Amino acid sequence: MKTRLTFLMLAGMLPGLAAADSLGLWVGAGQWDREVTGYVRDTNDPADNFNLDNAAQGVAMGDKREGYLYAVIEHPVPMLPNVKVVSTSQSHSGSGTYNRTFGGITFSEDVDATLDLDHTDITIYWQVLDNVVELDLGLTARKYDGRVRVVGKTSGNVGEEAIDKTLPLGYARVGFDLPLTGLSLAVEGNLISVGDSSASDITAKVMYETSFGLGVEGGVRKQTIELDLADTKTVASDLTFNGVFAGVFFHF
Repeated sequence: MKTRLTFLMLAGMLPGLAAADSLGLWVGAGQWDREVTGYVRDTNDPADNFNLDNAAQGVAMGDKREGYLYAVIEHPVPMLPNVKVVSTSQSHSGSGTYNRTFGGITFSEDVDATLDLDHTDITIYWQVLDNVVELDLGLTARKYDGRVRVVGKTSGNVGEEAIDKTLPLGYARVGFDLPLTGLSLAVEGNLISVGDSSASDITAKVMYETSFGLGVEGGVRKQTIELDLADTKTVASDLTFNGVFAGVFFHF
């Protein structure tokens, strides 16, 4: 229902959409320094929660700094969407003690574990405003290519579950240009809530662009992933990733 409402809202706005003055291309890269909290499990029993921030009931996964890449294409053709593609590396690892079942294996020992949630976003969006204040609205398809892997230190047993899922998300971005300074501010996010599953990814950043197109950016990013076992068929989760990022970009 919420996805249908998003489409109807976008359709209603199409007659008043803004368009870029000329073809523009942005490419960028940076690093996200983050922590992870929460749990995963692959049964319907909450007692089987495999915690990622508690070494006594799972593992304590430390902070991780990894890269992201993106490219954005904007054009002056009315009605046609602009395109943004983002690739984010997202993995954590840790050690602890686990006395429950994961991946069909019952553990009662110290374990090592890894969480991989690498994902690629493909976003189409339309510019509703394109002045000192910018407003973009659109839709994102996020493809997760990940897994959770638990290895018993004593037994050597391995429990593993894949997290291969594509989520449709609503997309919005609000930007503010500070005239004659090269500075700008932006808040952007993706969000979906369907049944007992939801996901959000919110970024707030400051950017500085030189007169020849080279720029730097930095800010904070918070991502939540709450998946229901009935939806994924592999794992349930309630995860939060939070931290700062910094990067560079070039505007052609």
